[in-house]
Amino acid sequence: MCEGPMKYRTLGKTELKVSSISFGTLPLPALKREEAKKVLNEALNRGINFIDTARGYRESEELIGKAISHNRRKDFYLATKTRARREKEIMRELETSLKLLKTYYLDLYQIHYVNTDKELDDVLRNDGALSILQKLKEKGI
Repeated sequence: MCEGPMKYRTLGKTELKVSSISFGTLPLPALKREEAKKVLNEALNRGINFIDTARGYRESEELIGKAISHNRRKDFYLATKTRARREKEIMRELETSLKLLKTYYLDLYQIHYVNTDKELDDVLRNDGALSILQKLKEKGI
């Protein structure tokens, strides 16, 4: 049981004031749809304002989209991730995530599964995933 009010901190070098406890959704697909909805909304009710998911977490994005009313979108920060490394793939994954999450924006979009030096090089090179995401951010996407 959570004692006392939720504490909030600035996330890294962003201006996002996130709850000191975030809600990770990797195990969410193991729950029945109604239970997932109940758990997500209870987390928000208790002051958790940072939800972390990923395209690779089975149907977690879809569960979040169906569970949380669009009226509550202003109440939390939403982060998801992509394993894509090329612009076309990144755009396709981003569009899919936005559709499943039933939102028109993300607060944080991360590059997932960078496990080897080669993967890191692929992400960091001039036409790599990091550069692509920075360009998308500059365009307001």
